Amino acid sequence: MGKKSFAKRPFSSNRWDPAIDKAAAADPSSSTRQVSANRKFVDNAAEKRYEENIWARNLVKEKGFLLHDSPTLGQPGFISDVIISRGWQIFCRHPIDPIVPLVKEFYANLQNQGQNTVFVWEIDITFTSNYINGVLGIPNQDDEFVELITDAIEEQLKEVLKTIAILGAQWLLSAKGSYTCNRHELQPAAKVWYHFLASRLLLSTHGKTISRNRAILLYAVLVGKPINVGRLIIDQIRACAEKGKGGLYFPSLISELCIQSHVAWEASEPRLRNTGAMDLVAITRISSGRSEKSEKGEEEEEQDEPSRPSTSHTESASAAQSQEWLEKRMSLFEVQQFEMFELLLQQQEQLCQFWVYSRDRDMALKKSFQ
Repeated sequence: MGKKSFAKRPFSSNRWDPAIDKAAAADPSSSTRQVSANRKFVDNAAEKRYEENIWARNLVKEKGFLLHDSPTLGQPGFISDVIISRGWQIFCRHPIDPIVPLVKEFYANLQNQGQNTVFVWEIDITFTSNYINGVLGIPNQDDEFVELITDAIEEQLKEVLKTIAILGAQWLLSAKGSYTCNRHELQPAAKVWYHFLASRLLLSTHGKTISRNRAILLYAVLVGKPINVGRLIIDQIRACAEKGKGGLYFPSLISELCIQSHVAWEASEPRLRNTGAMDLVAITRISSGRSEKSEKGEEEEEQDEPSRPSTSHTESASAAQSQEWLEKRMSLFEVQQFEMFELLLQQQEQLCQFWVYSRDRDMALKKSFQ
């Protein structure tokens, strides 16, 4: 079977003009004909939804760790231990660049809460938590996180904060009775995992405070509670589809679902460059809290195209490069300190093991001479 070939869809600010498909249907011999059978929406309502809402919404980038093929995955122990114990190697890896038209048409065709499939280019994409877990290489399991957020009492909330935050941190209670905590009061490891979870599992664009549910999710990750990742993602994608504004969530995952389902797409289709991979330098910045000061809001962060440069672009670029070079030097030094600290912890653990061995050996020898 020959490879399918599609005419490139014209975009203006990532918007598709459905009039081209209508013209193609009227004149099949037209050289500008789109292969509409592969580009149609599931119905007129989906097409209208795309035109009036979806096409203008930006994509929210997903972030992940730069993982290596080594026993520690090229990451500090507090990251690799969690990833390996949960089987999250695929889920935690930095995701692919999302394919813009696939993502936007997926959202246009997702119209109700009960859908288990979503139509994209002649293919019905399976849209269930089990399927998403399978694509991410995660086993299906019970979700203790949902139980925690539903039934958590004050004593459990104290335990949550004690686990994720520094000594002396307290819950903040709003006038409406909502619990939050300060992000800068998180422990270093918790800061890194929160940064990941806020872009890959329970999305958030708030930089300074953490909601009760996200704090409980962070706690569940750190202490090993079972979490149904696919279920959380499904719920957020559906909620995002219902909104009339804001960014479109999980674009890399949706692109991966389409690829896994063998949706035919052109290499020339526009893709969003997915920056922000978490390497050792980034992890050091995040764990020290320096990333919080430079985080942007949702609308600024999600721009698909670069902004127009100002008149002082050259000077600004030079200053930015100098600052980036200096911060990278500082970060590399911090990484070396961090790795040294990890090494000292390993040596301390080995000394403790040797002490236990020596104690048991001496006791055994003492008994043998009695």
